[in-house]
Amino acid sequence: MPDFSLFNETDVREEILSPLLRSLGYFKEGPNRIDREHPVRYGRDQLGRKKGDRDPLLRGRIDYVLTAGDRIRWVVEAKAPSVDITIEEVAQAFTYARHPEVAAVLYAICNGKNFNLYRTDYAPENALVLELDYERYADPSVGQLEGILSPQALLASYPDIVFVPGAALGPGLRSVERVTGGVIEYYDEKSPIPVMNEMQIIVVSGDVQREGAEIVASLLTRAPVQAIQEVLEKLGVAEIEVRSKDANISEDAANRTKFTYSGTLIFPIGTELLDLISWTKKTLEKDVRVSVEWVASVFLDGRDVVGQIQNRLIFEDLPAIDLWGNVRLTLG
Repeated sequence: MPDFSLFNETDVREEILSPLLRSLGYFKEGPNRIDREHPVRYGRDQLGRKKGDRDPLLRGRIDYVLTAGDRIRWVVEAKAPSVDITIEEVAQAFTYARHPEVAAVLYAICNGKNFNLYRTDYAPENALVLELDYERYADPSVGQLEGILSPQALLASYPDIVFVPGAALGPGLRSVERVTGGVIEYYDEKSPIPVMNEMQIIVVSGDVQREGAEIVASLLTRAPVQAIQEVLEKLGVAEIEVRSKDANISEDAANRTKFTYSGTLIFPIGTELLDLISWTKKTLEKDVRVSVEWVASVFLDGRDVVGQIQNRLIFEDLPAIDLWGNVRLTLG
C-alpha cells in the first residue's frame, strides 16, 4: 500500500487514478476515452437565481470524464488522502455528473485510501453504490470495479434507449421501464413448505410496459438452489408475465396496484419432481394437474416497486398451498 501521508491530490490522480482508469479500458482516444480536467460552467439561473442574464458564470473542472462506446459517461473526482469523503464532496461531484453537458450515469470520488461510487439518478444522500478501500479497488487481480465500470459492463448495463410513446406507468416513470434487479422473499413461518420460509428468489431482469389497457411486467427469476430453480421452471414461474388492469402503478401504500398471473400445467406420469417438503425427488405415478395463481399488491417507493405477493398452488385432490412473501423491484 502507498504511504498516503506523502500524497496530495495530484499524486492521487497521477499515481493511482490514471493507471486504474487505463486498466479498466479507457484511453485518450477512441470510443472508450478519458477526458481530463473537463471544463464546465454554470449560469446563476442553473443554481436557482432569477437574474441569470446579469450574474456572472460559475466555472469548474471535472478531474476525469470517462466515455464508454461514445455514449455512456461517468466521472471521477480526485481528492487528497487528507480529505474525508463527506456529503459536501458527494454533492459537488453530483453537480458535475448531472451537468447537462456531461449527463453521466455514475460518479466516483477517490482520495487514494477509498474509492466511492454513486448513482446520478439518486439524491447524493442515498446514491452510494459501493465503497472500497485501496486493497479492494486498486488490485487488478481482485477486479472489484471491472464488472461495473469497464466499457463493456457499462454498455451492457445501459443499452440504447428506445423512446416508446404512451402514458407514463406512474409518477416519475416512462411508458416502458427496465427492471434492473429485485428480490422476492418468502416469510410465512407456518408455510406448508418449510424450506420456503425466508427463501429469497432473485429477480435478475425484466421490463414493465403497457399493452393495450393493461400494464404487463415480465420478470426473469433465479432461485438460490438449483433444485428449487428446476421446480420454478417446471411450474412455469421462473420467467413470469404478470398483468394489471389498473391505470398506473400507485404511489399510495394504502391503495396498491394489483398484478396477477394464472396458469395450469399437467405433469405426465413418469415425471421426476422434487418434493419440497421431504426434499427428495419422486417419480409421478399418474398425470398431475397443477394450477398456479400469482398475485402481487404493490406501490411505488421512489423508483422501486414494493409490496406483497401470494403464490397459490392448487393440486388435484389436495388442499391448496399458499406462499406469502415480500417483493421489491428496482426500475432502471
